[in-house]
Amino acid sequence: MMVIIHGEDEVKIHQYLASVLDSYRAKNISISRTDAKGLSISDLETLVGTDELFASQKVVVIDRIHALPKS
Repeated sequence: MMVIIHGEDEVKIHQYLASVLDSYRAKNISISRTDAKGLSISDLETLVGTDELFASQKVVVIDRIHALPKS
């Protein structure tokens, strides 16, 4: 599943993301965060493909995708 949180009010976006991540932490879901700038395909594959020892699920958050150059 992929969820994209997007909007013009950055404060509300960050507050919403924080509440979502808090709910995931409460369920013992592993969370990995990275910045989009400098993220390579191999880095992304590592983040998505690495299994955690005690967590059954994982969430990968990629911050600042909007800052990437347009193709």
